Amino acid sequence: MSLSLLSHGPVLNPPGIAVPGFSPGFAFPLRCVSAQCLGVVGLIILASALRPAWAEPVPPLTLVSAAVTEAPRIDGSGDEAVWTRAQAVTVRLKKLGRQAGLPAAAAQTSAESEVSLASVHTQTEIFFLARWKDATRDDSHKAWAWDEAKKTYAAGVELEDVLGLGFALRGPFTGVMTAPIECEWDVWQWKAARTNPGGHAMDKHHVHSLRQPENGKAKSFKTRSGEMVWIARLEDAGDSAQATQQTPAEFQGPRVPQYVPGKPSRSAADVRARGEWNDGQWCLELARKLETGSPDDTPFKPGATVPMAVSVFDHCEDMEHSVSKVLHLKLQDF
Repeated sequence: MSLSLLSHGPVLNPPGIAVPGFSPGFAFPLRCVSAQCLGVVGLIILASALRPAWAEPVPPLTLVSAAVTEAPRIDGSGDEAVWTRAQAVTVRLKKLGRQAGLPAAAAQTSAESEVSLASVHTQTEIFFLARWKDATRDDSHKAWAWDEAKKTYAAGVELEDVLGLGFALRGPFTGVMTAPIECEWDVWQWKAARTNPGGHAMDKHHVHSLRQPENGKAKSFKTRSGEMVWIARLEDAGDSAQATQQTPAEFQGPRVPQYVPGKPSRSAADVRARGEWNDGQWCLELARKLETGSPDDTPFKPGATVPMAVSVFDHCEDMEHSVSKVLHLKLQDF
């Protein structure tokens, strides 16, 4: 119940008495001046004064990108000496989708996961090193599967592993795709089957709008507040980092890849990436120019801080993935 809704004459705080959580001169209604009400007010004051530190808002995790003179190789090994200059942080992610609320015994994957993330940059490029546990190497995606009875191919059900990095581009950045906020993100998507063989990640541009775009190239989502948000997930200009091949007309084996490495060009070729899976863990390296000159790409300036977020798809797609809270990427100056 709000104290301001009671309708009697006020009694001002006595001079010299500080009341935690209330501004000086705050008026308590006369109805509250009783032993019972003063006792309630006392409990409120005591609770405010004794509020534990963990109840305070937690500041965003900061990932410091170290300024270096030598660039790492983008080969998925992560063993270059230059990475010892970086201070990796542990980014915690939570599961979304239908698996999010299931008991641990029933869920196909853990409700929480972690990604170790590090970054360095030269005068011209920025680099990221990501490591995360994954019990299975899922580097095939909906391959053409031969149906012996029908003597034809159909898309398989296997799904690849994916890691995404999202960066603030324009407007507020919450890291929540379905937040009712108009904004734009720069998004990198590394895909174990569709982009990794070609040594790239998809470079995309997400546009979040509270109104349906006229071009119709957006998908609608209902937010928790009941509002609708439209998200256009556009690939940057140029030839794509992923390509498809038609269903084979004749038998070419039990399984034939549906997706093949693309030959990206222009802005779509901005992000180089390579991941390797060993002993239950992915190791991924990514690289991009600090500034590409494209309006679809977030500029990275030494000395500046950029809000970002991380997502992981463990042989899943659409909303069935894990996401982090917003973290701050801080680029050291030279």
